Amino acid sequence: MQARESGAFGRRRVVVVLLVAVLVLIGVAVVPTMWPEPPAPIESDAKVHPPAPADPGSATRTCGADVLDVRLAADRSTAAEGQPVVFTVTLENSGATPCLVDGADANRPVTVWAGEPGDDAERVWSSGDCDDEERMLLLGPGSVDTKKVRWSDVRSAPGCERVDKEIAPGLYSAQVTVADVAGAASQVVQVTRPEPPEPSPSPSRGKGGKGGATDKPAKPEKKPDKPSETPAATSSPPPSSAAGAAGDQT
Repeated sequence: MQARESGAFGRRRVVVVLLVAVLVLIGVAVVPTMWPEPPAPIESDAKVHPPAPADPGSATRTCGADVLDVRLAADRSTAAEGQPVVFTVTLENSGATPCLVDGADANRPVTVWAGEPGDDAERVWSSGDCDDEERMLLLGPGSVDTKKVRWSDVRSAPGCERVDKEIAPGLYSAQVTVADVAGAASQVVQVTRPEPPEPSPSPSRGKGGKGGATDKPAKPEKKPDKPSETPAATSSPPPSSAAGAAGDQT
């Protein structure tokens, strides 16, 4: 009787072990399906390396006058002697595709003429006379580049040569042009140089006084007194004559 019970107990143990083994195998197969391995991280080169600068020799086209909007503004319309004028230069791509333009002063100068601009106008100053660098700009659709240019009441010449001629009073005209884009130019901005104020008269110096003292009003000249009139003295005969006359009477 005991042998039968031990045999049945052994068979039950074998069944339990086999059942556990089957369950373990099923779990190993099911777990990866329920919890898949996480995907590999995506590496981005943009976070490590900055974008490469625009290559002027690439397929990007140069901005044309039909899409390059050039504007000029001045911070004042009247500039007295010694007052600088600050110009604001704006380049904008009004087209639908990116384009390249050289925005350096040598290629995009602000030029000032005496009077109205023209072929016969006197050239006074240019921001490109002392600049020979390149400043390539890749302007996307609607992109704007703005730069300040200062005219310090002086003359200039190509090659940054010194010009000693003074700026005379009168009307001056300024304009921006883009050398390598035919027809690209801004509107004309005019600045007036007024006549210098006349110097005020300096105070006169008093006689024997220090500088800045004013003369006191002169006193009226005193007229000389008239000579006093005295009664004429009566002459009396000398005593000798009177005595002689008395002797004759005796």
